[in-house]
Amino acid sequence: ALANAYRARDGRWLSLVVVREERLWAGFCAAMDLPQVEGDPRFVTRAARAAHVPELMAILDAQFATRDLAEWRVRLAAAGITFGTLPGLRDLPDDPQLAANGTFVATGDPDVPRTIANPLSLAGAPQVTPRRAPALGAHTDEILHELGHADADIAALRCSGAVA
Repeated sequence: ALANAYRARDGRWLSLVVVREERLWAGFCAAMDLPQVEGDPRFVTRAARAAHVPELMAILDAQFATRDLAEWRVRLAAAGITFGTLPGLRDLPDDPQLAANGTFVATGDPDVPRTIANPLSLAGAPQVTPRRAPALGAHTDEILHELGHADADIAALRCSGAVA
């Protein structure tokens, strides 16, 4: 139960890793605002906690659901409890490690300001700024002209519905 993932009130997740249970148990219970659990005979020792994992997990599940992840981060860090946050998709564009790796790049498009960078890079080849795909039919005239079609032919193709 002390090495498990828990969901906070705001739907975000954290991964709890209490490695020195005996030393940190009282501080953990205080940080969790669970003083009644600290002295509960089912949880008073590491062996007792191991024998009652489902019960402790149920208590911790319910308690983690009472506060947002930001508050749990402050409370657990202040008590010296080891934990990590489990990012969701909405967190990825602002993740510092992904930013340092250049995973997300600016697009120049206000509707989609960032996107995933091209995973391929070639020495000496410049990176191209990502952009939206062209709209359906955006290059039809240009391509048909390159193929030798006259404006009248293109107009007829459009009228027939053969091209967009």
